[in-house]
Amino acid sequence: QEVDSINRASDLIIIPCPPDTLAAHAALQLTDALAAMGSSKFRVLITMVPHDSYREQCEAMLKEKAMPYFRSWVRRLVAFQKAAGSGDLVQNVDDDRASNAWEGYRDLGKEIERLYFRHDEQTKVRKEARG
Repeated sequence: QEVDSINRASDLIIIPCPPDTLAAHAALQLTDALAAMGSSKFRVLITMVPHDSYREQCEAMLKEKAMPYFRSWVRRLVAFQKAAGSGDLVQNVDDDRASNAWEGYRDLGKEIERLYFRHDEQTKVRKEARG
């Protein structure tokens, strides 16, 4: 029932999935539940990636299960812990890899924009006509 409520209240459900077996299993349970109710407005985001090989393994598993996932992904970096500790955005943390940390979320934002929002002249014309 909670999954149904989340599905009805959301335009896009981003399911975070660290590349470890337990987390991947939990993410797949949620995606299976959403798919069973006919939802197609979800995607998995691979997060807390310590090394590219882990991301590649996670992507392979998601492909095998035919689960939609973002091509963008988020690294596991100390900069995130520093940001949480200071209450600041990771891009503003004094850390050599803070820009790498921010890059994952910036790329995700661009991917969401590209997948779910149209930036063409027709969209602009329709918005202006409404209002």
